[in-house]
This record gives sequence, C-alpha cells and structure tokens, in this order.
Amino acid sequence: MENIYDVARYFLSKESMSHKKLQKLCYFAQAWYLANYGEPLVPNRFEAWIHGPVSPDLYNYYRGWGWEAIPQYNREIEFKEEGTDKYLDKVYDTYGDYSADELEGI
Repeated sequence: MENIYDVARYFLSKESMSHKKLQKLCYFAQAWYLANYGEPLVPNRFEAWIHGPVSPDLYNYYRGWGWEAIPQYNREIEFKEEGTDKYLDKVYDTYGDYSADELEGI
C-alpha cells in the first residue's frame, strides 16, 4: 500500500490546487484502485462529507490552506509499488482538467 500523503504530493506535483480538488483526486485514485485490483491503494478511510468524499487524515494535514490553493510540489516522490506513478497519471489525465466544484458533482 502507498502513503496517502505521497499520493497527494504526486497530484500536487502536477499543479497547485485547492484542498477540495486534491481530496477528490485522491478519492478517485482509491476508488479506481479498489475497483481494478480488489484492494485499497492507501490504508486511509474516506468519509462522506457535505462536499463529497474526504480523507480525514489528508484533511487534517492540509486544513491550514482553507480555500486557498496548495502550492505545487516540486520534489520527486518515490512510491513503494512500481507503476503507481503511471496509475496516478491515468487518474489525473481523466480528472485533472476538472475544477474542484466539477469534481464534487461527479
């Protein structure tokens, strides 16, 4: 299993984004992984909140940003499993162009 903070940093390496968008991308990564491989990508749980699925662990980590964009992450991320970066690229290629509000509605 991967670390949810590394997954989040990977998405943040693509662009600066709101906390809300980051949550949704991480949720879709987890959901796709569960559907395709029958096991979770990360050990963290997601809960149904007013604006959609949220990982409380990830929320607490980035909560200080509020509604401001979290800066782009400019360091390399090393994953435990080979191919995780390519998998996350597919998730980002599918949902990365959507705004946080659009992702909330999906």
